[in-house]
Amino acid sequence: MTKNADGLRFLIDGVIGNVVASISVIFNVLLFYVFSTSKRLRRQNYANPVLLALFDVITSVCYVLLLPAHVIAYRYSIRPMIEQWIHYVRFVHCVQHVCVCICNFLLVVASIERLFANSPEGKQKTVLVFLVRRKVGKIMTITLLAIVLKGTVLFETEIEYLPYCDELERYVPVLANYLGSFAAVRYWGRKISTVIVPFFILIYCNYRIVLLLRQKQKQTQQQSMKKRSMRGSLTSSSIRHYYREKRGVRTATKTLVLVVGCYLLSNFVSILLGFWEYLAPSEIIKYYYGYLVVSDIASLLTVFGCLMRLPIYCVSDARIRKAVGRALFRCRVRTIPTEVRQNQLDKWSFVVVSNSLRSNLTGMNNLDWMAGRSKRAKDELAFLLQNRRKILVDMAFRLAMDNKMENCDNSTHEVWLTDIQEEELLPERRHSRFRSLMANV
Repeated sequence: MTKNADGLRFLIDGVIGNVVASISVIFNVLLFYVFSTSKRLRRQNYANPVLLALFDVITSVCYVLLLPAHVIAYRYSIRPMIEQWIHYVRFVHCVQHVCVCICNFLLVVASIERLFANSPEGKQKTVLVFLVRRKVGKIMTITLLAIVLKGTVLFETEIEYLPYCDELERYVPVLANYLGSFAAVRYWGRKISTVIVPFFILIYCNYRIVLLLRQKQKQTQQQSMKKRSMRGSLTSSSIRHYYREKRGVRTATKTLVLVVGCYLLSNFVSILLGFWEYLAPSEIIKYYYGYLVVSDIASLLTVFGCLMRLPIYCVSDARIRKAVGRALFRCRVRTIPTEVRQNQLDKWSFVVVSNSLRSNLTGMNNLDWMAGRSKRAKDELAFLLQNRRKILVDMAFRLAMDNKMENCDNSTHEVWLTDIQEEELLPERRHSRFRSLMANV
């Protein structure tokens, strides 16, 4: 074990694997936050990406606990780390397989729903409504199916104790009943149902989606061009509009290439490795170190596929790209100190109010207004300019009260523009005694 944890495996798992898995965790946590907090994306039936991001996070964390921790512990002979790794390796390995299987099934279900949504047939629309209305049952079915197919990995592995070996190499994880009569059937049944079949279903669904979108775009373009030609309005702007109508087809094609290519990249090496295991098992013993390196690359590509979810969504969907940008902006604002944030917002708000009022005054001077109405409007705007701070503070207090009524359970102690303190207000003028007497009279 120690001699196999050399520089190459340390580079693949300990360095590159740790970096890729860490970025994958950050990206998918951001995706999970965006999809779970954005009401607009939830209304657009984006329930599957929420779970996909969650299980991608678990998959990446399990990868860090398995391969990078194992290689680093044996390379630097960290005995406590090796002991802990021996205790949790079977369970974490099983959890990783189950999460990868759930991610594959979620991709398949999302592609099928997208195909049915673009299909003109009524039966497929009925199936789509059935799937959308039963999200909880659909998710439970996917989870149970993944546990049934991959959960037995926990019972198929065991830790073998070698008392005559070195202290760091006495415990070795091996496959139990590896040469059993149902080993090949069990392995290839899982491989076909969880990797090969989802891959071809994904290709078929996305290919059909592109064909359907092209048919719809051709019909729309023919109708629009016919109407424009009949009216004699075939101009350069109409030609540009004709090419802009192809944007939906390009977006769907880009999604197809990215999703299927990422899935192929993350599972192709694993499929080749499976063929090698059962077509030439003797070669594995002969080239065991090469087998370990190929296995590390296959696991790394799986985590890399999890990392690529965020770039795929951002490139393919403008709504997700804007939602991610807003989430990053919120994180940036949260890091600014409260006093600086309050002063900046206060300053910017006064600048905006002043500029808007001045622009209104300038626009009024340029127009031919009636004499009486123009003078009265100018006096009102001048009054607003002179009392803009008081008006803004009153408006801020009203917004603060409305915000507290709506979010009384989720209140924070941070001071925003709507939480301007009363001590900062200018002292009010005292009413003159003469005016009060005249008012009483």
